[in-house]
Amino acid sequence: MKVGRQLQIRNNANELTLSFKNDKGSTIQLVLRAYNDGVAFKYVFPEKSEKKYTINQELTGFKVSTNGKVWMQPYDVPSEWTPGYEQYYKNGIPIGTNSPNKEG
Repeated sequence: MKVGRQLQIRNNANELTLSFKNDKGSTIQLVLRAYNDGVAFKYVFPEKSEKKYTINQELTGFKVSTNGKVWMQPYDVPSEWTPGYEQYYKNGIPIGTNSPNKEG
């Protein structure tokens, strides 16, 4: 949504699901989505079971392009009237731009 409430919302993306099996035959799926303005992924355990799964270590990483622009919210100085995060969002900031304040 650009602004305000919308009666209809479209969520268009390309999706790819990769399935992996371990030595015991358990399956995990990696569901990847690519949008015009971002990417997302999630892990899925497709087996139907009451079994609990534990992920002991998560090593996912990504590298952000250095020639894009971002929409972000600068940190603010915590004080009596500001909790340290309530500055206005800024749009179209080139990646790698230093923060305008020392807080980041």
